[in-house]
Amino acid sequence: GPIGVAASTDGKRIYVPIRHANGLNFGPGVLLAIDVDSGQLVGNVPIQGDNDVAVVSLDSRTIFTSNPTDDRGLRIVSAATLSVVADVDIGSDVHGVAISPDGKIVYAVTTQRLYVISVESKAVLASVAMGPVGNHAAISPDGSTVYVASSIPGTVTVFSTSTLTIT
Repeated sequence: GPIGVAASTDGKRIYVPIRHANGLNFGPGVLLAIDVDSGQLVGNVPIQGDNDVAVVSLDSRTIFTSNPTDDRGLRIVSAATLSVVADVDIGSDVHGVAISPDGKIVYAVTTQRLYVISVESKAVLASVAMGPVGNHAAISPDGSTVYVASSIPGTVTVFSTSTLTIT
């Protein structure tokens, strides 16, 4: 069933990652796009696994979602066409995604690493070990800090985005 929700910045659509969507006739995993005003399904994007997260870019043109199949990790989807633009190979356990305030960098959290990804090139710029079971990510309004919540051992790790070190 639904595991999360993300809204476009214009408030016109929501994107809902669905785990185990077989009962909904979509396959093993899917990202649903829903029109907020009508409540109607606009379309869907197959994910092929346990899709945990969806985050919408600041300009509402791109959705970043987890793609656990084939260890690709992060799936980048066009909001206009609801088609896959790229898969970023960072492993199969993406649980959290945050976007820098300028919209140029995506921070993706896996169970053991924080990845820094260019939105433009869709390339991994850096990664840093962070300990076990990273679950969610948030970024400070000025973009200087990424916060990563970890259910095990029950901590929040604070990273400097300029140095990628724990502060």
